[in-house]
Amino acid sequence: MSTEKVSISVEAELLARVKAAAAEREMSVSTWFTQAAEAQIRQIYLQLAIEADEKEFGPMSEEEVARIIAESRKTSIIVNGNQIIRSDQGVA
Repeated sequence: MSTEKVSISVEAELLARVKAAAAEREMSVSTWFTQAAEAQIRQIYLQLAIEADEKEFGPMSEEEVARIIAESRKTSIIVNGNQIIRSDQGVA
């Protein structure tokens, strides 16, 4: 896969937290931003899939929603500042 260098503007406080989170995971800031972007895209596609499913089959039950959320959390990374709360490898 080819990469392309881009320039973005980020609030200083947020960038500091991103740098700390990336360092905590021993990854570059570029890798951290890439993974964050990929996670956001997955969330968008998940929402679109849910909307399409509900349009065709009607609203999902609470159990179906809970199952989907549980499945998506298996590959989620939750970061609070520079502390990883949970990752795809379990609680950090």
